[in-house]
Amino acid sequence: MFIFEQIHPMKLARIIILSLAVITAVSIFIYLSVISLIGKRAAPAVAAQQMLAEAALSPEPAAPSRFFSIYAGNQDTVIFAPAYNSQWLQQVNTKYSWEHFDQYSNKFWVYVSGLLDTLPVLAEGKVASRQQYLDSLTKGQKLLYTVVIFNNETDNGGVYQFFFNYPELAFAVTEVFKELQAGVISADYAKCLDEFLRTKNSFAKKTSILNDPAGNPQQKLADFRSAHKDLKTADKIKAYFYQEAYKKQFFKKIVDYVDAHMDQFTQKPHS
Repeated sequence: MFIFEQIHPMKLARIIILSLAVITAVSIFIYLSVISLIGKRAAPAVAAQQMLAEAALSPEPAAPSRFFSIYAGNQDTVIFAPAYNSQWLQQVNTKYSWEHFDQYSNKFWVYVSGLLDTLPVLAEGKVASRQQYLDSLTKGQKLLYTVVIFNNETDNGGVYQFFFNYPELAFAVTEVFKELQAGVISADYAKCLDEFLRTKNSFAKKTSILNDPAGNPQQKLADFRSAHKDLKTADKIKAYFYQEAYKKQFFKKIVDYVDAHMDQFTQKPHS
């Protein structure tokens, strides 16, 4: 026979309140745990979206599905560009002169920094792919984009490295040199491109070997170096392209083009 102790009403109330507090605390704990778990499961998807968005405008261009042309897509409509700033342009002209040329600090590199490198930030969230971004550039912006890549790649590893890393720009460079009236390098590059196209099967094979993750690194390097012999005219370009006197001439042609087409590189001031 069980005998139940009579509980005072106040004591019973305290027990009920304490029980409700415990139940509430446990419920909150379970709720937060579930939310945390859902958040952790959703995080990779969000991160993937961010990575895709960043990749769309990465400084290193992804290979498009077609050969790039400065004459394709938008030509004259300025979509992404910094605002026209006459004071900045005057300061650049005052600070940098061709009479006192520095190969690594000059008007060309200032233009690249101010008129080209700023574009991905301006286009962020407004284009769905890198191809759409490139198509939206003006002809002048496409020209500057192409010639900067050609210059940097050729400086680093010759014309062959440019073909290896950016084959999609191979024909665009001929268009750029035509627009710039670039002189001797136009003919030399045309010969180099012809050599590249005539050996494209060999080039594709070497590219496949170099991109094989299971390949021997030393053998890959040897294959890469041996491929230079396929582009005989590349050595001719190499003989003058690195010289400061030539760089001055080459950069000046590009800068003169930008100055003559500044309306394709900047947004017009609001009236």
